[in-house]
Amino acid sequence: MRTTKAPDYADLIRIDPDALDVEWVEQPGRFLHLAEQLAHARKSLETAEQNYEVQEAKVAKSIREEATGKRMTEGAIKEHLARSPKLTEAKNEIIQTRYEMEILAAAVRAMDVRKQALENLVRLQGQAYFAGPKEPRDLSLEVAKRQSSRRVQDKIRGAGRE
Repeated sequence: MRTTKAPDYADLIRIDPDALDVEWVEQPGRFLHLAEQLAHARKSLETAEQNYEVQEAKVAKSIREEATGKRMTEGAIKEHLARSPKLTEAKNEIIQTRYEMEILAAAVRAMDVRKQALENLVRLQGQAYFAGPKEPRDLSLEVAKRQSSRRVQDKIRGAGRE
């Protein structure tokens, strides 16, 4: 059985109110990234469930083959199945995969909330809520800076995992 710590999606949903334009440019890519991960997790869950069914059939068949000549009730077979280490491992795999899928589903929902927050912040910005003297920004330069910073952070995180 694999056990993994749930990823922290706080960085993906964090909003820089001083860079709303950059945040909007990055929003679709962040959403797509999480949606793809969620789709992969759903596929993994279906695979784990299918694996469980196959393992259950194999174990049940071997129990029935071992019981030739003996009369085994379905209740006794179910009891043997419940004690099977292979089935326990397969069931734990389903539980872990479902957990990971639910975490990703929550992160995707959080991206919808992030979108709403961005919309509201832009409305406030349009109403001069954050009024003050500002220099115009070069959006492409800001996006490039943020992406470069993220790549450096990813390399640092990757080095820490090795």
